[in-house]
Amino acid sequence: MNLKNMMNSLLKLASSISKNNGVVLFKKGLVNRVISKKIDDTYHIYGRVIEDSSSRSNLEKKLEYSTHIKFNLQDEVKGVKCTCSQYEENSKEIRNYTCSHIIATMYRFYYEVSNKAKKKEISNGKAEGIKALKKALNLDIKLKQVKINNKNEFYIELRSGIEKTIAVEALGKFLLDSFNNFNKEDSLIIEFLKDKLKKDNFRIIDGRSFKLYENELKEFLLLIDNKKEISLNYDYMNYNSQVHKEDIPLIFTIKKKGGAITVKPQKKTIIPLDSNKSIWIYDKKIYLPSEKQLKYYKGIYEKLKEKDNLVYKDTDENLKKLLFILGEISKNIIIDESIKDEINKVNTPKFYISKEGSNIICSLKIDYINNLEGIKDERNIEKLEMALEKYRFIKRDNKFIFIGKDEDNYILLKEGLEYLNKIGRVILSKDFKDISLIDYKSIVSRIKEYDGRYYFEYKVEGLEYEEIPDALREMKIGSTFYKTKRDRLLDLRDIRVNTFLSTIEELNLFSDAYKEEIYVDKFNLLHLENKINNNRLPFISGEEKINILVDNLKNKDKEYKVPENLNAKLREYQIIGYNWLRSIADLGFGGILADDMGLGKTIQTITLLLSKKGKRSLIITPTSVLYNWESEFKKFAPSLKIGIIHGSLKDRTSLLEDYNNYDVLLTTYGTIRRDVSLYEEKNFDFCIIDEGQNIKNKKSKISEAVKSINANTKIALTGTPIENNLLELWSIFDFIMPMYLFSEEKFKEKFVKGSDEDLIELKELISPFILRRLKEDVLEELPEKIEKEYIIPMATKQRQVYNSAMKEIKIKLKENKDNKILILSYLTKLRQLCLDPSLLIEDFKEESSKIKAVEEIVNESLVSNKKIIIFSQFTSALSKIGNKLKDNNIEYLYLDGSVKAKERLKLAKEFNEGDRNVFLISLKAGGVGLNLTGANIVVHFDPWWNPAVEEQATDRAYRIGQKNVVEVIKLISKDTIEEKIIKLQEEKKELISKVIDGDVLKGDKLNSITEEELMNLFS
Repeated sequence: MNLKNMMNSLLKLASSISKNNGVVLFKKGLVNRVISKKIDDTYHIYGRVIEDSSSRSNLEKKLEYSTHIKFNLQDEVKGVKCTCSQYEENSKEIRNYTCSHIIATMYRFYYEVSNKAKKKEISNGKAEGIKALKKALNLDIKLKQVKINNKNEFYIELRSGIEKTIAVEALGKFLLDSFNNFNKEDSLIIEFLKDKLKKDNFRIIDGRSFKLYENELKEFLLLIDNKKEISLNYDYMNYNSQVHKEDIPLIFTIKKKGGAITVKPQKKTIIPLDSNKSIWIYDKKIYLPSEKQLKYYKGIYEKLKEKDNLVYKDTDENLKKLLFILGEISKNIIIDESIKDEINKVNTPKFYISKEGSNIICSLKIDYINNLEGIKDERNIEKLEMALEKYRFIKRDNKFIFIGKDEDNYILLKEGLEYLNKIGRVILSKDFKDISLIDYKSIVSRIKEYDGRYYFEYKVEGLEYEEIPDALREMKIGSTFYKTKRDRLLDLRDIRVNTFLSTIEELNLFSDAYKEEIYVDKFNLLHLENKINNNRLPFISGEEKINILVDNLKNKDKEYKVPENLNAKLREYQIIGYNWLRSIADLGFGGILADDMGLGKTIQTITLLLSKKGKRSLIITPTSVLYNWESEFKKFAPSLKIGIIHGSLKDRTSLLEDYNNYDVLLTTYGTIRRDVSLYEEKNFDFCIIDEGQNIKNKKSKISEAVKSINANTKIALTGTPIENNLLELWSIFDFIMPMYLFSEEKFKEKFVKGSDEDLIELKELISPFILRRLKEDVLEELPEKIEKEYIIPMATKQRQVYNSAMKEIKIKLKENKDNKILILSYLTKLRQLCLDPSLLIEDFKEESSKIKAVEEIVNESLVSNKKIIIFSQFTSALSKIGNKLKDNNIEYLYLDGSVKAKERLKLAKEFNEGDRNVFLISLKAGGVGLNLTGANIVVHFDPWWNPAVEEQATDRAYRIGQKNVVEVIKLISKDTIEEKIIKLQEEKKELISKVIDGDVLKGDKLNSITEEELMNLFS
């Protein structure tokens, strides 16, 4: 071996950069250790090189690379290897790529061998003299595996001598004659073999081999000095090795790949020497591992015999087990970057938070699964410390001190503890728990009942009763928390706390102070039940107290017998409606029967009142249907005595004075407004309003008059409980159940201006008291309604007049854009021009395109023997249509606001049963109260922005009793405001369906027509 030749041979393979960097690494002392040995015809040099830390941050761990250099007998490089990334990448392209770590290893080897040679020369003479004086014998051992009957036995051959050893031929004699001329370790081996021989004379094989059974091998190997090299022949392979009484230096790489955890061992030969797997050959060395390593490695070894690596499902539990097992097997585990984040999760950080005096203190500790190199990630520790800094902790010595204000304290209690618990485990001291956030878990409440009266008892831990008004005020202005007198924080972002506080305020509406117990009336019991069942108040106990009341209200398993003297056969859904009306009446509540037009709200109401014969009832209707109601009572319930309060004041007063002699009194909205003083001393069992939308405006005289009536049960009948906005619904409820939906101001605050969650609560509150069925839901036998839109182009002159008027109006609107009355007048003018300019311009001669279209529709329908209703909001337009029909010798019926109530019923009957097949009706006059089931076709000559009004008109024909398909035709002038009105209609249609029929409420859509919407019609 020539050191200079070896060095030159290696340097030829390296680049100048690798040479320079290698020298730097060597001079800095970063070559941790170097070992070398000759195996057969190859000389091996192994090194460990620490990465230069000058280019790395203090937080990054030190990396260590393993190097291996092989020389042949001619001092030429036979092969090189390094575990660094440069070698791994470049060695794919360059054979024997030599990195800086390999160069540094060679320099360290050159240095050590050179120094040893010098020392050897100096001490050689002295050392040889000492050895000669001692005349100690050397002992060499050769161990050979032999298979006997599929069982392992081992034959030991010995060599002995002073300088050179020779084979021991007569082994038995040698063992028995040997004295203390061996060193201590070799003497123990001789004594071990001698002792075995004395017990069993058949141990000697062929005079020179000693037979050792497998179960004796480990005991024998334990006697051999770690420095002694022995020769081993196992499975026909020869090994020159030392016996290492230590754990096998196994190396594993753990990484994450494709959703799985992979464990891969370093590719080195490993063989168990015995069946118990307690002795191993690893990297051509013999190892006697500890029981701990053996315990965990044996199972892994069996699996690795079948495949190159181990694959496990990527779960925290699997990762924890693997890290623990690998840590017990080896301390040299390579942690791949792909799995570091997962390892950081399972090495659970613990945040110990306590209160020391006025300070909040946090201590951070991490429970590592084991002490594996690479497990402790300084970058992760830095992240944990940054998380604490985010929540206003600063590090002092080994603790973190909270320096935030009240707002920061709230964020820590509300979000911070939860976040820290996600990235670790939060452990709170008892002192800290005493200042924790007051949330819904701090609320205790229950419902109690004494003698049929209900009380709500409650307490909020940490909040005094006198503090509730202050907490409510903070909640209403949008504060995130309320600081109590005891310096605790009430969480106002907790929706359940908000709901609870709002509920307390609603229940305590008529009290000056908040106390631990509040009286609850039947309306508020329903509010509570609704919130309990929808988990908005999950912390209330005793709710079973109100179950009976609620079950009755929801009509569970309860049926009322239909009066036998009713002259009608009710449909199934009408029986359900009657049962519902009876239920709410018997429970003392009010209700809204909101069935679709034509489904028989009148007959259901008559059935209710007939079942309550002997009670006193008042029914308020529009003037147009007053006598229709009288006719229906006479037809279906002739046993009830009916009185009509209409006509002269004298007649009205006289009948009212005798009201106890009548079962039912009928009057109109207009009449009740004039007669309100006559009802002050009157009490009714029922007050029922037909077309209940007439009281949608709380401020109107009619609404005030209707709501002043004294009655035990109040019921509203309407197919459109909401036409434009939510306050209309409130106004009807203010009639049927005053204060159930709170005051108008509270209703606006909570629902009109509230969130979607508040509007869902509104739906839940009103649903028990509104019964609404649609035609398509309950009447399979009702024929279809086919709706069509005819877009009609204007005639030339009509278009010119319209465009000219639009330009003129736009100019005027710029000057008077805030005058809503003026805007409406311009809108009316344009709508009339869309119908027929001659309605405004006397000398306009061109025939209207719309009237031509009506003429064609009428002629076509008469040929098919169909009956047609034509609606318009303009009586002048109806006159034009009438003149056209006269010119064509077509007879028709006509109805507008001037026709009296009694005459309307005659016209309807004549249309349904007579020969005249065309009915011209003013939309305002004929929109309600008429039954025109004889019609096949309904024509809306002009559209109106409120779709509910048009639907009411259409439903004069499309209702119970209709046997034909009803065709609904809307005539729309092309490229005019009529098209924009149709678009506006579609937006308005969602009002009723969202609140009454739908699942979701959107308050921002519930508004009446605005000036902005009106102005958009002119754009």
